Amino acid sequence: MENNILVEKLEKRFALYFNVLEDIIEMCPNELWNKKCSGYIFWQQLAHTFSGTYLWLRDGKINFLDGIEDGINGVKINTELDVEQKDAIKELYTKTDVLKICSGAKENCEKWFHGKKDGWLFLPFKMYEKFTNFDVTIGQIEHIMYHIGHCEAIFRENNIKTRKYLDEE
Repeated sequence: MENNILVEKLEKRFALYFNVLEDIIEMCPNELWNKKCSGYIFWQQLAHTFSGTYLWLRDGKINFLDGIEDGINGVKINTELDVEQKDAIKELYTKTDVLKICSGAKENCEKWFHGKKDGWLFLPFKMYEKFTNFDVTIGQIEHIMYHIGHCEAIFRENNIKTRKYLDEE
């Protein structure tokens, strides 16, 4: 009988990371939200993070960009941070917009793990079979953690206290 210990642990990590990102959105002062910080407009980091997770954690044999024309929960997405700043600033995302994108990415993530057993992690990723589902899952954890760290570094540079998350489960 196969278990799902690893899948459950990974799913709990994602839940925690989404909570951290939601906190970052809530904690971000309005004067920082649309400001260019460390090379990017602050909200861009978050929209990029959620969009990437939304696109990667899909369990079908589809083209990577299939199904995103309508955005996530009705909010247009752009997955790349290298969008010219003059173009990014044309579409300012509110905290509500980014929370809608977050919600869609979180729902997608829940589907990614739903009903899976540990053996599934080591099967080929359907969109790109050179990767396993484990590779893609860990890659998204690393990606999310990077952007959490980036956002929190910006907070520290602006004397904004961050939350502690180490003991949460």
